[in-house]
Amino acid sequence: MLVYDLLLKGGKVIDPSQRLHARRDLAFADSKVAAIAEDIPVSEAKEVIDCTDKIVTPGFVDLHTHVFWGATDLGVNADELGQRSGVTTFVDAGSAGWANWRGFCEFIIRPSHARILAFVHISRIGLTDVGLGECRLLDACVPERAAAILDGNRNFCVGIKVRMGKRMVGEHGLKPLELAVKAAEMVNAPVMVHIGDTVCPLPEILDLLRPGDIVTHCYTGAGNGILTGKTGGKLLEEVREAHRQGIVFDVGHGAGSLNFHVCRAAIDQGFLPDVISTDIHTGNIKGCVIDLPTTMSKFLNLGMALEDVVERVTVAPAKAVGREDLGSLRVGGVGDAAVLTLKEGKFEFQDSNGNKMTGKLLLTCVLTVKDGKVWAQARKAMPQ
Repeated sequence: MLVYDLLLKGGKVIDPSQRLHARRDLAFADSKVAAIAEDIPVSEAKEVIDCTDKIVTPGFVDLHTHVFWGATDLGVNADELGQRSGVTTFVDAGSAGWANWRGFCEFIIRPSHARILAFVHISRIGLTDVGLGECRLLDACVPERAAAILDGNRNFCVGIKVRMGKRMVGEHGLKPLELAVKAAEMVNAPVMVHIGDTVCPLPEILDLLRPGDIVTHCYTGAGNGILTGKTGGKLLEEVREAHRQGIVFDVGHGAGSLNFHVCRAAIDQGFLPDVISTDIHTGNIKGCVIDLPTTMSKFLNLGMALEDVVERVTVAPAKAVGREDLGSLRVGGVGDAAVLTLKEGKFEFQDSNGNKMTGKLLLTCVLTVKDGKVWAQARKAMPQ
């Protein structure tokens, strides 16, 4: 009797939300996770995929992406990327502001097979043209308008975004962040703040944040980061205290925001990221970032355990945006999964500043499951 639509057979299932790390069979039905067991008969499934020697995880949640493609100079196609990377939920980090949100929602978010959530930019133009410095015109940063968009679109919107680099805020100092926090407080939502080469030291930014707010680009080497020096030194005590108080620190790799020297110094001092994300966009998808499994591989080779890396791309980002229904393989939950290989060999990785690292481990996604079905393009990459 056919009970399941899809059965992933014999893989090593890693699901930090359930503290599960064991060989299991995983079955899907009606777009949900239907069963996890040591042995599910192949006769009960319409489609069976042998996942022996593969790693099976919840579908990835990438907390920092840019997927407003066709309308911003950063946007990539979430469906094309998700199929090959295991990312089933993309969280867009402020590509759209309150003035162009409707276009993003109607022409990108709703038609996409990928699940897209979004931070609304405090600036009306969002990241339409990143060269403009979107918060230089302070009149474009209207908390009431940003809050109204978020409050009226709770099924998609998860918070408010602001970039605090010198080029983005000009002479306005902390004011754009103050306006972003004001908007977020109106609707009880988190702020995601971009750091690196800011007009003020990081502790001044942290002083304005609240538990649950997110600092992205936490391993930036651009200055005014988490260390006493630009790419080295001691971890700031204010950073430790902010973390103790519930501030979330996110990688946000990007084209200019991950420095291996900063990573090593921070990790050696016991400061691991809360979330691992890509900040993927047109400027790095064929460069230093490539995809989320590649970014995950960098942290494996920096010394993090596989289970900890998986946690930071599944349950942790889902919690950060208040969507704890995602990033898990609990029976009855969302039917999203990633199937990976972990290769051993000699692999070269690059950070955002041209520094290179040779590592022994490489994660590659070979299959993506979305809503209980194989995502077609990824199937082509599955070894026969």
